[in-house]
Amino acid sequence: MNAGGGLGQLVGDDAGHGVGRGEEAPRHLVGVADDHGDGHGLAQGSPQRQQKAGQDAGPRVARESPEWNALFPLAAAPLELGDLSDLARRQGQGQEQLRGDLALASGTTADRSYDVHMATTGANLACQSCHTTRNHRIAGKGSDLRATDLDVKVECTKCHNAAPHDDSNLNKHTARVACQTCHISVYGRNASDSAATEATETHRDWTKPHTTSSGAIHPTPTLANDLKPEYKFWNGYSYNQNLGDSAAIDPSTGTYATSRPEGAINDAASKLFPFKYKTAYQPIATSLSKLIAVDTGVYFAAGNLDSAVKAGLVNMGLSSGTPYSMITTDTYQLITHQVMTKDRALTCNQCHGTTAQMDLKGKLGYAMKGTQSSTCRQCHGAEDMPSFTSLHNKHVKDKKYDCAWCHTFSRPERGLRAPGN
Repeated sequence: MNAGGGLGQLVGDDAGHGVGRGEEAPRHLVGVADDHGDGHGLAQGSPQRQQKAGQDAGPRVARESPEWNALFPLAAAPLELGDLSDLARRQGQGQEQLRGDLALASGTTADRSYDVHMATTGANLACQSCHTTRNHRIAGKGSDLRATDLDVKVECTKCHNAAPHDDSNLNKHTARVACQTCHISVYGRNASDSAATEATETHRDWTKPHTTSSGAIHPTPTLANDLKPEYKFWNGYSYNQNLGDSAAIDPSTGTYATSRPEGAINDAASKLFPFKYKTAYQPIATSLSKLIAVDTGVYFAAGNLDSAVKAGLVNMGLSSGTPYSMITTDTYQLITHQVMTKDRALTCNQCHGTTAQMDLKGKLGYAMKGTQSSTCRQCHGAEDMPSFTSLHNKHVKDKKYDCAWCHTFSRPERGLRAPGN
């Protein structure tokens, strides 16, 4: 369950997307989920465009009521790092379902290189050090989750200043590049002192039930270690698929999108962030193009997908005989934990000199606005292309030319010369 939402918001366990509804859910619906896990919001009646920090929709179970304590027994006391294992156990999950940047080792490791903030030999921070709590409400969320429980931003500048580097060129990045982008270049890493693997789930197949080590029946996950993030510009808003919405294929991935961070290179509110990309094989009502919220109470009992789908259809107010098929969905999940030591931060060449880590020109919008020849001839004749550093030192640092001279975006906050000036 997602302790931030309340019974009326979240109908599901965290073994599925977390299917929300705009009305209070009857008891037999608790345990409905659809695909990926980690609390992605398929919400009925809630806005599709959801803000990173804001209040959620739908009625709530009264906090500290018997119903609340039964649903969220961990919410009554401050969360300790050791509670991560209890949280995963209560959700019926292995640690690989914990988003790829937060594993059980995060609560116990002494490996500072695994996480400089949470390791006992590092800053040894508690969850509440970053996630402000007020009256049982908790700040912070990912890009794919429902609206935040507490409208307080979780930002690196709570502890670090906005210009944290000795190098001014690096400090220029912080206005448009999130700290996590350079400081979490790999996720799903293993802690050196953990006996368990911190491999993360990258795909979930509901057609293949399997019995976990705890004896629970879950859909089969595909796990992986040491993955490079996908990079997206994000402005704090997200598109999240709502329960009952018509699902559509994203042409860029060829899969059905359930969550997308919103933002763009020319959006002044956007920064470049790292994301985990995750897929699932799940049912859809074929003629309606609606994702089906699998009834996990049925699925977890015997692993019978057909029965769980039919029960889910009924829960959604549809006929159990509604035709369905299996399709692949995907989601992007914000990565923000497991910050590496500073000596392992990305170097300039890893971003600007190669596409091995990220494709700035091809995927992220940093390509020239025209051919090299036509772009250069705005100001001078054809010349040999120098290195990235030499080119930008001459045109940006020395001549103070804005990015828009050569690209399709601008950086007005830097006070550079715009084209025509």
